Amino acid sequence: MADVDLPAGTVLVDSTSDSEDWRYGASYDDTVAFLRNQFATGRNYDARGATWWHDLPPCYRSRYDYKSMTPYSESPPKGWDTGDSTTWQWEDSSMQLSVQTYRPGNTIFPNGEPRISIYYLPRDPLDTCNRM
Repeated sequence: MADVDLPAGTVLVDSTSDSEDWRYGASYDDTVAFLRNQFATGRNYDARGATWWHDLPPCYRSRYDYKSMTPYSESPPKGWDTGDSTTWQWEDSSMQLSVQTYRPGNTIFPNGEPRISIYYLPRDPLDTCNRM
């Protein structure tokens, strides 16, 4: 759907016209490393080293980490840790791509099943894609 390669052994669980959920069998850390490596290879970069995905510019999680009072630089290829998952996001004025890798034991999927969720859909005007 979004031209994203997934680790060997990943199995499709559910899909719609604009989303896919996959169950992965490798360790969480290996799965995140696989995706980080892919998102860092042969792409356009912004001034902070974040990568574009095809024609979509990267999003940053937030402009500021208020605990440390420093700007976030988490974006593709690194992604950001949301507790239950690592997330990568890109969007322009019309389309959004989000890739989330959920940890085993997460609170989102039944029985905390490890999943990769991919959403490629028209941009939600209420969503804010932070730019650095």
